[in-house]
Amino acid sequence: MLVGAAIGVLAGVFAWPRGGGGELHRATSTFLTGAAGVIRETVAVMARGQQPGAAMPSARLAGQLADASFALYQSERHPAATVDWQATLLAGHHAVRGAEALLRSCPAGGLLPCVEPLTALSEDVAGRYDEAAEALARHGGMPSSAGAPVGLSWPTDLGQDLYIIADLRVWLDGLREDIGAIGGRPEGVGGLRARVAQLADGAT
Repeated sequence: MLVGAAIGVLAGVFAWPRGGGGELHRATSTFLTGAAGVIRETVAVMARGQQPGAAMPSARLAGQLADASFALYQSERHPAATVDWQATLLAGHHAVRGAEALLRSCPAGGLLPCVEPLTALSEDVAGRYDEAAEALARHGGMPSSAGAPVGLSWPTDLGQDLYIIADLRVWLDGLREDIGAIGGRPEGVGGLRARVAQLADGAT
């Protein structure tokens, strides 16, 4: 509770007196940048055995600040939104929560035979998160959606590890769809408020 209250106070201090719109762009940009770091680090841990670093806790904190900034934004009057904030927040939360589940399910460094295609796939998705974060930071248009990388070679003789690789690929493919959706039509205020309530309850 104290952490949440502190985040709310910080969001208010940063946004005042210019309103919550600018702070929401900045906070959500930071969240997506943090999510990109989580994507890269998750694959490095699972495939290469790299030790987990600061990407996950940093992204969690950035997500809390983005949610608090969104709540402040919703308490003010604004013209029609040019960003689908619901989809944008979901893209960040899906990256973080999916990574948490995957890291619990796989021993570190267990996917070395797939390190090259997994790294290429994760870098593609993380790069899209970085591009969206940059667009938010400069209040520009969202990057256009693109297809998955082609020509990646996947081993097929990995036994039970195939299931873990399948989970990773489904996660990464889903994140590509999530980040591609943020350039869609902004939703109404009612839908956004409902989604924020779901996020606060821990829904994905």
